[in-house]
Amino acid sequence: MYSKDLLDYIEEHSGDDPQRLLLSTNKNSSLDIRLAVSTIISRQKMKFKNPEWSSAKGLVFPNVITTEQSSSAITARYKSQIFCNSVVVDLTGGVGVDSYFFSKSNEHVYYTEISQELCNAAKHNFSILGVKNITILNQATLPGKVSELLSTINENHTTPVKVYLDPSRRKDGSRILGLAQYEPDFLNIKDELFGFTDHILVKISPMEDIKAAIRECENISMAEVVSVGNECKELLLHLTPGCNIPQEQIIIRAVMLKGDVGKKIFDFTFFKEENTVVTYCSQLDHGYLYEPDAALLKAGAFKSLSQAYGLEKIARHTHLYISKIMSEDFPGRTFIIKEVADFDKSNIRNLKKRVPKANISTRNFLLTPEQLRKRLGIEEGGDVTIFACTLESGQRKLVICNKAR
Repeated sequence: MYSKDLLDYIEEHSGDDPQRLLLSTNKNSSLDIRLAVSTIISRQKMKFKNPEWSSAKGLVFPNVITTEQSSSAITARYKSQIFCNSVVVDLTGGVGVDSYFFSKSNEHVYYTEISQELCNAAKHNFSILGVKNITILNQATLPGKVSELLSTINENHTTPVKVYLDPSRRKDGSRILGLAQYEPDFLNIKDELFGFTDHILVKISPMEDIKAAIRECENISMAEVVSVGNECKELLLHLTPGCNIPQEQIIIRAVMLKGDVGKKIFDFTFFKEENTVVTYCSQLDHGYLYEPDAALLKAGAFKSLSQAYGLEKIARHTHLYISKIMSEDFPGRTFIIKEVADFDKSNIRNLKKRVPKANISTRNFLLTPEQLRKRLGIEEGGDVTIFACTLESGQRKLVICNKAR
């Protein structure tokens, strides 16, 4: 499908400046330089999020934006554990990362994609990667069409069918929010899909508001917030036919992935969050300070987290926690409090003498980390972290810490 000369050119110039390649290539060349450059850029972008594909020789990637939006290997591997021993229909094939990982844990995968160019690349790449249980289908995900597809698939398999969608999060080149704006419009085809499956998994933008998404979409049985290395990466909606769980009782799951180390999971509901009573610290003292993982903050598990780990919360809107005894398995970063200073003129003027270098973080504070660093005159970096925060009483404090683990 792709010439040896093209694939050799990509390997030979994989470390070159892509823009320079576009400008310096002979216009009379028979090579598809646009495809070569797109592949080189995509492989560079995949270096950390999908090292297996980035380093595999012979793979091609015709669309850089699609590559940027593709799942990382670690999140795709996690999703492959959600669907197991099934037939998976990936209605938004794209680069094919999710289909590839689904193929490792399921009987068969149907990769469907509206772009013929992406279908050609996926067929080529899956062959290079040695995948034999993925069928490539070049078609749009449209009302009526998905029924025909799933009907045919059900006739060919006795194994349960599961459906996955990663709809587009951009329109006209700009980021969009609101589930009704996604393409394909899964809100309007989900009932059609329910005629053939008992489980739809939808990946939406991590920028979406979880409560708003739950209000907008019916049949949600669970919502997941997935982080990798303390950075929120994906929001996953599990849709089940006939599911009418009250919005406040839907399980919200924070999934914190740590590379090859494993994962941590924290479940709660908005009803529990609303009705949990927590203790706010009256004053900060020596002990331990906890900063929750990004998945927990995005999910909104503020009071639930405090109760689950027996921690005091610094303030209602200050999402940091403290304790006298260290919680060994807290899902986030743990610090040893070394000093607590008032945010006043004296400390603003003199703190840099005691702490010339530190990492700075602000929580419910009147200044950003950059503004505070400028006020304090402290260099960035080192082993010390300063948390600038506001107590429930309104007092502003500088909590000087060392990382516990």
